[in-house]
Amino acid sequence: MTWDGSHLIVRVRERAHDGKANEACRAAIAEALRVPLSTVELVRGGRAKIKTFALNDLSRAELNARLARLSDSIS
Repeated sequence: MTWDGSHLIVRVRERAHDGKANEACRAAIAEALRVPLSTVELVRGGRAKIKTFALNDLSRAELNARLARLSDSIS
């Protein structure tokens, strides 16, 4: 997983079949950002390579802080 400052790039091993890759992405995002899985919602791109997820119940400031910590841990 990589945060480039504007996009979170997630790679999973699950195949894009029956939504398994989408669920793996949700789980990876939830784990990396330390939020409950129910917080992460796929809102666009269910069948596309580029997807949009919403993080419910997380403020913009808190999201930015968690992404910054994620970026620091990757570097």
